[in-house]
Formats: sequence, C-alpha cells, structure tokens
Amino acid sequence: MERASKLEGIVFVNPNFARLYFVPSIAFHCEFDEYNEFPSSNLQLMTHKGIDYHDKWMKTMIQPTSCFVSMHCCNVTEIIDRYCIRCPHLSRISFHYYYLDDEVFNFIAQHLPRLVSINLENSIGLNGKLIAKLGTMSRLLHLNLSGCDINERTLHCILDNCTILESLNVSNNCLITGHCLRHSTVKNLKRLNLQDCWRLTPERLIEMVQSGLPNLIEILCNSGINDQSLNTITSKCPNLNHLDISFEEFTYYDESGLNCLSDVGFSSIARLIHLRILSLRHVGRMSDNSLNEILSSCTELMQIVLNLRHRHKLTDARALRNIGASCQYLVYFEAVHNHFIARNSIEHLSSLISSLQILILRGDEFIRDDEAALLLKKCQNLRLINLDGCMDIGENTLASCIVHARRLLRMEDENAIKIFQASLVMTSIERTLLNSFVNEFPINLRIRACDYRRNKVHFNEFDGNEIVECQLKEKFFPFYWHDFN
Repeated sequence: MERASKLEGIVFVNPNFARLYFVPSIAFHCEFDEYNEFPSSNLQLMTHKGIDYHDKWMKTMIQPTSCFVSMHCCNVTEIIDRYCIRCPHLSRISFHYYYLDDEVFNFIAQHLPRLVSINLENSIGLNGKLIAKLGTMSRLLHLNLSGCDINERTLHCILDNCTILESLNVSNNCLITGHCLRHSTVKNLKRLNLQDCWRLTPERLIEMVQSGLPNLIEILCNSGINDQSLNTITSKCPNLNHLDISFEEFTYYDESGLNCLSDVGFSSIARLIHLRILSLRHVGRMSDNSLNEILSSCTELMQIVLNLRHRHKLTDARALRNIGASCQYLVYFEAVHNHFIARNSIEHLSSLISSLQILILRGDEFIRDDEAALLLKKCQNLRLINLDGCMDIGENTLASCIVHARRLLRMEDENAIKIFQASLVMTSIERTLLNSFVNEFPINLRIRACDYRRNKVHFNEFDGNEIVECQLKEKFFPFYWHDFN
C-alpha cells in the first residue's frame, strides 16, 4: 500500500458504525468490513480510491491535524501497525465492540501518543491497568466509554490518569454509582454523559456539582434526576448550553420518567440563560407555566426537543405562546406524539419566520391540513418537515411543499442547492397522488409518502402483536408500519 506512506494523514471510516458521541465521522472512506478481518479486497479498494479521494479530502475542511480512524470488528493491531503509525497527525481513533487487551493499548500508547480523542464504545476488557497507560497521552481530551461495563474503581482510575479530559462519556454503565464523581478532574470537564447509569442517585449528582462546575457546558443524564438534583445542577453549572434528560429507551407504559420532575424542577431550567439545546424525552409532568418560563428566560435556544407523549400537562392554547417572541434563534423543534399540538401551537411556531429550519411533529394527529400549509408559507427557511401520522394532512400541505421548494430555489447562492425534505407517511397523501404532481416537482424537493390504504400491516412497537388499523387512533399505540408496495 504505497499510497498510504505518502499521505500526511489518512481516515478510515466504517459508515455503518461511524456515529460518535464526541467527534463526527467525516470524509475519506475506506470500509473495513465487520466480519472479514481486513481482506485483500479492501486493500485494493483503498489503493484504487486513494488518488481521487485524497484530492477531494484535501480540498475540504478537514485538516491534517484532525485525522480520524474508525474500526469495527476487524484486526485492530494489524491496521494500527500497517497504517495508523504512518499517520503522524492522527488525532482521533474509534473502536467498536472489541475485547480490549494489553496488545491494543501498548500499540496506542507507543505509536499514537498524539491522540486527542479515543472512542471505545461497547468494548469489553477495560480495567485499571489498561487505563493507566492512557495517562502517558498528554493530549487526550475526549474519551468515550459508553457500554464498556466499567465499574466505580475503573472510573476512578480514569479520572486519576486522564487529568485534562474535557469530554467524558460513561453512559450505559450500570455498575457506576457516582461516588467518585467528586474527583477534581470532573471540574475540568466540558461535556459529561451519564445516561443509563441506573445506580446513580440524586445524592451523587448533587455531590458532583456541589462545589460548582463552571466549565461544564453539556450534560446528558436520566437516572438520579429529580427536582432537587436538577435544581442543584442548574444552580451550580451556570454555563450549560446543552441539557438532555431522556427516558425514551423505555417501553411506552414504563413510569421511570413519569413522576421524576414537577414544575419546581422544570422551572429551574430557566436559570440556564446560555442554554442552546434542550432535550426532554418521556419526562413528566411539564405544565404550560414551566415551559413558558423556560422559553422566556432561555432566549439563546437553537434546538428544542419535547418528546413527552402523554407525560405532560401542556395545552394547545398556552404551551408555545412565547416561542416566537423569545426564541428568535430557534432552528430545530421536535415534538413527537404530543397530542397538545394543534391550531394554536402551529400558529405560534409559524411566527418563527426566518429562523426555523427543521420541524418534526410526527404523530401529532390534531394538526390540520390548512394549518400546516399556512406554516409552510410563513417559515421561509424551512428545510425539513416531518408530519408522519398526522392524518388530516393532504393536498393543501402538498401544494405548499411544492411552492416552498420553488421559493428556496429562488433564494439559491452559487455554492449549493437548498434541498427541502417533507416526510408525509401515513397522512392523506399517497404515492398514487404524487404521480399526478410529479411534473410539478422542483429539483430540490424530496417527499416521503406511502400508499396508506393498500398492503399495510401495523404492529405494536413493544409486544409485536398486529393491530387493526381502526384501533390505532383509539389506543394511541406507537407502531411500526411495513409497506409492501
């Protein structure tokens, strides 16, 4: 592989497993298949594509100082030995689903001392002895140990050895109790993911932030969240700009997030005046007053996710009444299966004339066709709308989608076409209807629809039982649909 030795940096990406928590995977693609342990075909693929992709790569935003390698179920030491050590600027490396042993860590510590980010997501075998070797990496800032089955002792060793960490992801590690989160290294963290650490208690969260975490700008958690712990977090972490409280991995009727917060806890979020991203999933029970207090105070919000389903006390008349006046920079709004979203809420969202670009209202069945059409006319920069399952959506909305896409084309600059995407699955719009408009579609319009009345089978999301279509609205079951056309 002569080409590799000539490159200042090289990026290996397995596209099926390239989603990272800390660092987005980008550009130069070479596929290491998960089951064939670095076959010769990949060598040929890489050699063949090397020249074309290298030229494209160097013309993009990627710099030689931010090269990235992602590997899944392949021969790690062979790849590191043969290629990674030839990349003097390699700064990010990612493993998925590995058994970590001394050999791998010895390679990393010896040949890749400049690493800035290591992702060991869902790998096993991690222990204090291996973690101690990371202490020699003076530039390590980002560490992802999600699903690595680490315990409190291993976490303490991490905090002892990796003292300049800025980002730490220890989500989905059920043995972590949080006792060592008072460690001095935690005070340096900017990003912390504690989701699905189910032994974490409110007391441990309070102890973690009690002395103040002014550097923390992002926290994701669920276990241990109640009114008291959230109130302490918002008081002691004044610079938070990303707060995520999510219980959405549970079943529809699970009550884990149902009663953990009241208006006292929700209202405390209003202290975070620098908040830009707020994600609340399956958390109850938020009221109009607390939501409006948040919207009025957190005026820098750019992304709001309110996937509350039936776990709220919000009303269509008052819930979003301040969103247009207060959230002038809001780009992304998502509210899935929230049955309070109706005429008034759509009208309030329509006031985000210039900022709103992504709107996801899947399963909000009280949205009417003419209301959605009017929103599309007002929100000039909308790039994606998802109205799946909004049964009344029909020809008015479809016509507005076509007009909106044409308007975006007229706003074009020389650099790119502004694509407009509309997902209208399980609405009154069927694929057969689209055929009559196909000649009217502008080149930047992407529409997703289905033939609603033909060849459709619905299944309950959790028990797998088939559901009669007429019962869907009555039971409010989340469901999968399979289109056999």
